[in-house]
Amino acid sequence: MDVKKLNLVNESSKVTPKYDLSGAQSLIRLFFNKNGRLLIIGQADHNYIYWASLTGKDEREKNEAIFNYIADEFFRFEMVSSERLVFHAASVPYDELKTWYQTDLVRPLVQNMAWKTPFGHYYGKDQVELNGRYFARDVSQYFDVLLKRCRFREANGAYEVVLDYCLGELSGDYGNALYYTQVEDLINMLRQEQYLVLSDQEQIREKYLLIAEKADKLYNQYQSAVR
Repeated sequence: MDVKKLNLVNESSKVTPKYDLSGAQSLIRLFFNKNGRLLIIGQADHNYIYWASLTGKDEREKNEAIFNYIADEFFRFEMVSSERLVFHAASVPYDELKTWYQTDLVRPLVQNMAWKTPFGHYYGKDQVELNGRYFARDVSQYFDVLLKRCRFREANGAYEVVLDYCLGELSGDYGNALYYTQVEDLINMLRQEQYLVLSDQEQIREKYLLIAEKADKLYNQYQSAVR
């Protein structure tokens, strides 16, 4: 398999960075949608990406190869692009990503640890030849974990009442740009439940997405006021 052919950051989507990226601390960002599609992003920094591929969560051979390629400690990317350009190339509308679950793998400043993952364990430097296989297994199983969390949180639909309450709280700003500070703790709590974007219950999924939209609006209003 020529894994480089899976990369949507290519000659047709590349951009010229406006500054030096040689010292960038890269991370791997994962997006899951409710149909089990997996978007793997190699993030150079907040502005540029060097890898983007779209696979299924259970395509273990591909996902193992991708991880082994971009997670190599000595990997140096040849070109970069922007998320918006690459997602367009993948036929994924940029605004649609708010409906995908997002999580990251980061390089920790811990001896013998290669990657800190959201899967409940680290990937070690002493087993680097196995980490790709572990990654392919983990992303497949993690999706099922997220769906299980959804079912527990949904409580057979009872959680919809809680979301209605939260929507009411976030809608009480009445034009007060500083209202964000009053509900910041609630927003932070709700952000821990991002897995609800994958919920099979449409009402719960849609209300959670509306909550996220209102939270972003409150945050942006607050930032505009305090700058």
